[in-house]
Amino acid sequence: MEQSSLYIARTLPPPVRRAVEQMLGRALQDSEAISIQTYEPHEAPTPEQQRSMAAALRSHFTEVDRRAKGIPEDQQEEIVDEAIRSVRPVIEPSGEDCFRLRNPCPCKPKGHGPGPSPSARRPRKRPYNGPCCFCSG
Repeated sequence: MEQSSLYIARTLPPPVRRAVEQMLGRALQDSEAISIQTYEPHEAPTPEQQRSMAAALRSHFTEVDRRAKGIPEDQQEEIVDEAIRSVRPVIEPSGEDCFRLRNPCPCKPKGHGPGPSPSARRPRKRPYNGPCCFCSG
């Protein structure tokens, strides 16, 4: 069963903080967030399975590219944004290249929060500027 927890370094009891620092091999900053996740590992796919999955992905992306021909880039961006909102409805755009959560983030008082997961994120025009959000504001 998968389970995860999020802690802020300054709130950790000293023995727990020392244990985390020892596992990381470095000192924690008070403002850092620590995420702990447990899950059941699975066997890595065999080389043949990896080749098969890679071929299926290449085929899928070739079809996506074929269907996207003739669609202006700004409309493609809107389509991707809508798809992200449909699977992550708590994330709302609040300005160019900035996302805010409806619920405040635990490490910033202004309500900033994490954006899409790394696998779902598109490259942004601005670099990542914080421990848990896409903007520094």
